Amino acid sequence: MSQYDLSPLRVIERVRPAFDELVPRYERVLAAVSGGADSLALLWLLQKFERDVVVAHINHGLRGEESQADEAFVIKLCEELKVPVVTRRVEVLSVGSLEANARSARYAALIEIAKEQDCSRVATGHTASDQLETVLLNWLRGAGISGLRGMRPSRELAPRVLLMRPMLSLTREETTAICGAAKWAWREDSSNQSTLHRRNRVRHELLPSLRNVINGDGSLQQLARQTGHACEIWRADLELLDELAREKISAIALHQEDTSTTRLLILDGLAFRELHLSLQRRVLRMAAEQVSGGKYFEGAGEIGWQKIETTRRQVLSNGRRAVWQWTKNLSVEWTGAAAGNRIRVRCVKDEVLPRS
Repeated sequence: MSQYDLSPLRVIERVRPAFDELVPRYERVLAAVSGGADSLALLWLLQKFERDVVVAHINHGLRGEESQADEAFVIKLCEELKVPVVTRRVEVLSVGSLEANARSARYAALIEIAKEQDCSRVATGHTASDQLETVLLNWLRGAGISGLRGMRPSRELAPRVLLMRPMLSLTREETTAICGAAKWAWREDSSNQSTLHRRNRVRHELLPSLRNVINGDGSLQQLARQTGHACEIWRADLELLDELAREKISAIALHQEDTSTTRLLILDGLAFRELHLSLQRRVLRMAAEQVSGGKYFEGAGEIGWQKIETTRRQVLSNGRRAVWQWTKNLSVEWTGAAAGNRIRVRCVKDEVLPRS
């Protein structure tokens, strides 16, 4: 028996403030519903709070008949609830990370549906349990405070489309309790049992070991909540650091341009050297985020700490000219003293890149 009260009334009481803040009554919201317990709990809560909701189900087609059954399940449930539903089948690229490619295809489809349905917000069923896994994954790959803050409750998904995660205070145990109280069956994704994906290895191998270490019934739920509280603290600290970094970028920027093909930001390298170590790292990161439109600063494709640190050390060492290709689109150049001690951050826009 969990040490937490899993009754729907207590869950509603705790999660209502997040829904009131992130999903206002006057906004039409697109709910991403896969058919799993988390997304069904999201739909149940949106209905409970009387929101104007449209359901979106994205079929990645990766599990054959099981994917088709998930889609049919969501359509049938929405018909019974008299909730409008839009399904979309997407093609997931096989080159690179399958998980990252599926995520990109899913969000692209959600943006498209949100615009078609006049929804200004997209809500997902991410929970405190997902947050715990995300923070552990980011920590294991050496992320700094940006990674340890976990998933943000809200962010811009596209112009005039916001992504909302109103259930980050709930654990996976609580979402299944909601579905049970509503007498809603849910679908189990068989791919969640595969240890080929790193997140599943964390879920099935690392978390059970943590349960043994910290001991106590319901301890993983407690750890998930504690991690959620820590993420809130880290996010607040990061907001202050970001504000300071933006001020420093404005102070040391020598040139900015935005053409039909590229965005460019040039920083004064000598002034950069005078910044505090923490601000140096943050300025480089935010300069890249600024020229790329934030594209590489959320999720699995995030710019790694090592790339930022290598660039920072080269600038401080007064080394010779160097160019780093941080991503296919994004490059950072240190010009060296001979060319004026400049840091040039440049992003080529997607539409002008050759197809790979």
